[in-house]
Amino acid sequence: MSEGAQQPVANTGFNRPAIDEQVLASLQRDLSEAMMPEVIQAFRTEVDQRVKDVAQALSNRDWNSASRHAHALKGTAATLGASGLIDLAIAIEHAGRAGDLAALQKQFQQLQYQVQRITEDLNQRYPSAGCP
Repeated sequence: MSEGAQQPVANTGFNRPAIDEQVLASLQRDLSEAMMPEVIQAFRTEVDQRVKDVAQALSNRDWNSASRHAHALKGTAATLGASGLIDLAIAIEHAGRAGDLAALQKQFQQLQYQVQRITEDLNQRYPSAGCP
């Protein structure tokens, strides 16, 4: 990254709901209420793996992999309309491409917090999904 260049700042969406109500309602309508716990568990498993992948890439100082894994996380987050998580994944994707370690670390911390918010939200809505 060039000296003085700025990365886009993620609109982390902490003041917004963790999950988009309309996306969730649409998914529930399309799939049925009975299938939602299974869908939620699959979502959580996928998010957890993607976050671990980003963390490993950061630990290995492999910015390109961090960017690639963040891109995949963005797609997973879109499944439930987790816009704050999408925003952070985009920010990590950009910071990874730029090799901006400080931005990567900051955005990853925020991403972990956002995942916690999503987990709490999903636990309240679908306790039978077995979210940790």
